[in-house]
Amino acid sequence: MVSSNALNDLGTEEFIKMMRFIDWLWYSEEGQILTKWGIEGETYTVDDEGNYSLTDGYYCSGLSIAQTSDDQVDMRVELGFACGNFMYGGNTELLTSNYDESLQDFYDRMSEYRSLRALDPTISLSEDDLEQANLWGTPLDDTINSWTLGFAEGLYDLDEYWDQYVSEVQSQNVDNLLDLYNTLYQESKAE
Repeated sequence: MVSSNALNDLGTEEFIKMMRFIDWLWYSEEGQILTKWGIEGETYTVDDEGNYSLTDGYYCSGLSIAQTSDDQVDMRVELGFACGNFMYGGNTELLTSNYDESLQDFYDRMSEYRSLRALDPTISLSEDDLEQANLWGTPLDDTINSWTLGFAEGLYDLDEYWDQYVSEVQSQNVDNLLDLYNTLYQESKAE
């Protein structure tokens, strides 16, 4: 998220430049490598087989690469690389580029023996179904949120009030809402 103050502080032209930079940083391979490893030749190198390693003088607690001498700099703390805010993207090779051999082997075996399950079909609500879902869902959400807050704040003892909570949720058309979504889900699977 970008604060609305950014547009006010930067102006339109600079705001657009900033958004383009953010887009590059998050979605380009170069930006993902930069945020994880830093600057090639300065903080890291890549060998002919595609293996990444930090250059002398750097270690990185964010990549689980330990300090081996007192004169090394933590590139995460000092330079801002390998920070969790930006380095969660990228292809599998980049994702696993800092894993040790045993973890890379485990990751490779997991991807070899496990396959991703196909996504379930999306549920499309007609205008009438959407209106009905909102009529049932809005008071149901309010009820659930109110009870959840009461449980979290200790106003209601979970053991003592659980049956009352379930009864109130059921009185708010939860079964009808579930039936609506399950029916639409089954119809979408049949298509």
